[in-house]
Amino acid sequence: MERGKIIYVNSFEDLNVHVFTIGYPIEGEAILFIISDKGKPIFTSLTDCYITEECNHIETILSRFQNHAIDIFFWTHPDKDHSVGIKDILNKFDTYKTARIFLPSSFDSENAYNISDDIKSSLKYLYDNYNSKTKYNMHQACVTPGEYRSLFYFDILELKSRNILRCDFKCLAPIDSIIARRRYNDSKNKTNDLSIVYTVELNGSKLLFTGDLTNQTAQFLNGDYLSDVNMIKIPHHASDEPKNFNGILFSHNIRDIISVTTIKSPKHPSENVINDYKKLNHEVYSTGKGDDIYGCIEYSMNLKSMVPIINCTGNALQL
Repeated sequence: MERGKIIYVNSFEDLNVHVFTIGYPIEGEAILFIISDKGKPIFTSLTDCYITEECNHIETILSRFQNHAIDIFFWTHPDKDHSVGIKDILNKFDTYKTARIFLPSSFDSENAYNISDDIKSSLKYLYDNYNSKTKYNMHQACVTPGEYRSLFYFDILELKSRNILRCDFKCLAPIDSIIARRRYNDSKNKTNDLSIVYTVELNGSKLLFTGDLTNQTAQFLNGDYLSDVNMIKIPHHASDEPKNFNGILFSHNIRDIISVTTIKSPKHPSENVINDYKKLNHEVYSTGKGDDIYGCIEYSMNLKSMVPIINCTGNALQL
């Protein structure tokens, strides 16, 4: 488990959490998680990366916050739609290469997956800049079946009260048994099966980020842990592939909001999946596909009141 520095603030009332789910009309997904103090960012994580020649909405958001740095980068799995622009973003927003990088534990060499030369180049860039010489900033995510464990946490200390809020990033997947089987059989990894799944726990709230979770992994997830989730990024662009996972979720009461990145391909989103989520009386959002060059769902809440506010820009919409 990695521990971050203590962050000091005057009042928890000035703290806000922002989750930006970004998608593009054809393909692409990235998620920014930002904690701000009076509008100034004090912590930022990026999950996956995608930009186009026409649009780099990650940079647009970070520039809006006058962001000083990316603190964590989660690369859930090396599919193209999660893996474009990594070097560009980190070069601009992590100048000193101090960010912690989390990869699926199977993603330890260029030969682990059937990946393109561009993605191999991104992997090499990360190892050359974050895990060489005296730097040990790259970490691999992995859990045993039914387990969840902390990958990284930091504390926010309120100066006037000396109270502490902990922000904890907990890993639910990939599963070490699946990884071991693949390695023993000398088989190439299926990227979605070994996607990172993690939550952010903060002030009693759980935010769930599922990458492109599939059935192979879903069967091992701890269902009890999922019962108190406030927000979820629906797995795999709302396809019907993770049926086991959807079944687990539908048996629990996810309290607030479900957001989904969709690219409207023939396979996903699945109308059945979307309708099943709607039956739970939750709001379902999509980054959509339309005339704009991007879609973005912003989920924000004050850390004192914990009341979410949803804002859609570009192609994004409520389904």
